[in-house]
Amino acid sequence: MWEQITGLVVLLGAVWQFWITRQTFRGVRDHGNAGTSPFIGFGLWYSVVFGVLLLGVGIALVLRLF
Repeated sequence: MWEQITGLVVLLGAVWQFWITRQTFRGVRDHGNAGTSPFIGFGLWYSVVFGVLLLGVGIALVLRLF
């Protein structure tokens, strides 16, 4: 039971991570200029990777695969 509750919390964290990544991408796309760091793409990429990792762990916890 605690694994499933923890899984739901982790899934909420994954959704939040994807939401923040999307908002950051939109902000950079709309308001980015020459002063924007060229490494923002790497940051966004690793943010998506972290979100996918959280999503996988959350699903595994909800389905009790651990």
